[in-house]
Amino acid sequence: MALEETFADLVVKWRRLHDVFQALRITMVEDQPLSGGVLLIERCSDAVENLFGWVEGGLAAAVEAQEAMGATHDFNRARRALIASQQRFGQLNDQFLEFTSFDQVTELMRFGRKRRGEWLAWVKTVRNASAQCSVPMRDVRDTLVRAWHELAEHAGTASVSVQTTTIGQQISTTTPEVHDGTAHNGLR
Repeated sequence: MALEETFADLVVKWRRLHDVFQALRITMVEDQPLSGGVLLIERCSDAVENLFGWVEGGLAAAVEAQEAMGATHDFNRARRALIASQQRFGQLNDQFLEFTSFDQVTELMRFGRKRRGEWLAWVKTVRNASAQCSVPMRDVRDTLVRAWHELAEHAGTASVSVQTTTIGQQISTTTPEVHDGTAHNGLR
């Protein structure tokens, strides 16, 4: 796959991830029942807002990398943007693993069973929405690896050719022959 196509695919994968995290954010923050919230729910809502922020940052960096590989092929800009995208993904992955940890999910499910009704339904919806994030996260991870591979391959095959040319006019002079103290101009 060409470098430009890989970077375009990275943006597509980040956008899919953005969509599923946006759905999780809406479920977690905006669709929660209006009464009976507790600190646990506030903490989880804040965590999802942070996750969504990492996704937005990663997507923006991927778009920057894709733009750098446009007409100008600015490899330094693309590399810096790819680094930023990779860093955001790393933060996202670490925090997502924390958010979906066994202890966190168990605590949330316990809360839903205790409150019953709309809270239990909401907790199950949150759990399902967070499960929807796994495949797009793997896709972004795999595409980041492919982008680094393509960039490294391109850097390994890039070569520099230096040619020297003389610009200007070369002027050479000849001195007339001198015999017996008299100059001759080549005619005898």
